[in-house]
Amino acid sequence: MNSECAFDDVMSRLKSACVAGSDGQLAEKLGLSGSAYANLKKRGSIPHEKVIALAMSYKVNLHWLFTGDGVDMTRQSQSVLSSTLDASRMEKLLKLLVGLTERQVTTLECTIEDYYDMNRLINQVEALSGRGKTDS
Repeated sequence: MNSECAFDDVMSRLKSACVAGSDGQLAEKLGLSGSAYANLKKRGSIPHEKVIALAMSYKVNLHWLFTGDGVDMTRQSQSVLSSTLDASRMEKLLKLLVGLTERQVTTLECTIEDYYDMNRLINQVEALSGRGKTDS
């Protein structure tokens, strides 16, 4: 995965997920002034802590948010997330994520991508082995 996510791509997906129609609305949801958001946009600097906090509050799939791969959690099965992570565990996870440095966030993004890649591979192998059994 690119360690440098494209600011416009990430923010566009975040706008979509949290129903923000403009940069100003997204800046407000992120707790940023319009000028602070504009400066971040100009530098292409993603405010990871604020983005992750907002994404978590909307149950957005972080892998999708930062890579565009997969499905936006708001459109995917939110009930799966709700059943596996209760509110207190989600709150604890959010507190841990917000405290991460940019380098740690990048490492986490890579780990998440590796996890999804491994799951895709496992699903493909299972699908192939399932087909092999029916072909016999």
